Amino acid sequence: MKIYANPMKFTFLLTTAILLLAGCQRNPKQYPTTRPTETLSIADIKLHDSIEGLSLDTIFTSGKQTLHIQAKPINNNLVCLTATTGTFPALNDTVSGIGLANPEFPDFNKDGHPDILLTYTGKNNTYFLYLFDPKTNKLISVDGFINYPNAIQLKSNPLYYYSYQSEGCSDLNWGSDLFRITNFRTCKIGHMYGKGCDFNVLENPQLIGIYKTNGNNEQTETIIEKLPYRKFIPHKEDKWDFLEKYWNNNYHKFK
Repeated sequence: MKIYANPMKFTFLLTTAILLLAGCQRNPKQYPTTRPTETLSIADIKLHDSIEGLSLDTIFTSGKQTLHIQAKPINNNLVCLTATTGTFPALNDTVSGIGLANPEFPDFNKDGHPDILLTYTGKNNTYFLYLFDPKTNKLISVDGFINYPNAIQLKSNPLYYYSYQSEGCSDLNWGSDLFRITNFRTCKIGHMYGKGCDFNVLENPQLIGIYKTNGNNEQTETIIEKLPYRKFIPHKEDKWDFLEKYWNNNYHKFK
């Protein structure tokens, strides 16, 4: 993953992240309406943090793994991100500091090993995920994860995840993709488009369109169903419950 940086902004953001981690707390990820995300419990993590110049140096322990994470600027644009487990190298990547905020260390796929989630802030936040591979003791970047913002694992089947992204009209229009991660690559299997904008609804009716991705071609889709928007999402904040219930109860339709 190759991206570009501002060291002063990087210093401020990493300092903020370390202060959050040192207190063994972090704020939930901010959706248009705040909703919590899952991470390793406080009881499962021990943190020792220090800053030297522009450096992030963190050691943390989960139930199965201890990782030593370091982030050091290479120049005015790039940052070297490394991790070791014991004496073995687990990660060596070059990333950007521009917009980098609150590095997180969740057990993203719930396999008992800590992972690394990088968030880049902007009009729409961008995410990069490194999953820990217990077979090789490496942290591996998940190819395509950038396409699935605000991803949440299904409770009904942990092999699947769904994303969320605003599509405008004060977040009344939005999109959500159902996907899985196989061999550290994402694969989209379903898509949902919510059109809740209430401007001129006679010509632009509110609806929820749900589509199945055709085979390995993620660019072609088949309509599964159309739902009346206000029947299923009478209020703006109700969409979070709708998305969670729909994907958890219907993911098998997209397999």
